[in-house]
Amino acid sequence: MIPEQPDIFQEDHSFKAHSDAEKEPVLLSGRKLYLAGRGISGLKQGLQGGCPIFFWPMSEQHGKDIAQAAQYVCARVNELTMDTDLYLLAAFTVDDWNLELSPWNAEIPEIGQSFGGGAGLTLQWILEDAFSYIRSRSLAAHDPEDPGPAAFPAYAVGYSLAGLFSLWAELETREKKIFAGAAGCSATMWFPGWLEHARKKTEKEADAVLTSEEGQGSADMTGPDIYLSLGGKEHLTQNAFIASIGEAVRSYDRLLDSDPAVLRHVLEMNKGGHFADPEKRVAKGIAWLLKSRNTAEKD
Repeated sequence: MIPEQPDIFQEDHSFKAHSDAEKEPVLLSGRKLYLAGRGISGLKQGLQGGCPIFFWPMSEQHGKDIAQAAQYVCARVNELTMDTDLYLLAAFTVDDWNLELSPWNAEIPEIGQSFGGGAGLTLQWILEDAFSYIRSRSLAAHDPEDPGPAAFPAYAVGYSLAGLFSLWAELETREKKIFAGAAGCSATMWFPGWLEHARKKTEKEADAVLTSEEGQGSADMTGPDIYLSLGGKEHLTQNAFIASIGEAVRSYDRLLDSDPAVLRHVLEMNKGGHFADPEKRVAKGIAWLLKSRNTAEKD
């Protein structure tokens, strides 16, 4: 269940719909996919390889519209980045938040909610449906020398449980280098078993990196970029279980410090509680990932 949020699009009078977006979403295997961002003009002409794609799960509950939400995020990303920073935002709908974005089954009596562990199917849809659809519209799809998914750096970004899903998706597919990075904005890291799961994965990654360095004599500098953010008042909720989000996010940030596979990471603090400006926080995450990618390309 997703708590109702203020209509930010009506409150923010500086927001205007722009042309860097598709006219309407497409339906792929039961989900809406909507594309927006500075890469849209290139997509219409046959997208060139190298344009980063940001996959963002969102809900249309409480009257929120996927096209309007995506255009709002892109407007904020454009304010924070250079005009030459091309990107695609691939927003897609999630009907059952607790089912489709949770990595495994969990019953949490402290908050009166259950989670169905359907994240694997959502990740499968991204890779097999959404990514294939975007790639089919690109010039690279007709290039016999096209390196496949590597032609379009992919990022997973999200807010709240969608933020946890994004971090989980990057971590689960890291060995295959599916995602170039992830943004977990106010991610629900209080989710049962998450931190322990991440620790085990990190230890495995550390062993793999160490073995690789011993065998090749140099480190792999193509690891993911990870963006974390947290509201300064999120820990002030009356529910003690959810209030643990602050320490949980900081614990994960410290875990990233010790993860040799991660190229760059940051934890950004924002004003307000959990439901303060979620789309703006997602936009800040996308902007940081874009800037980090550009920095790496110049180095």
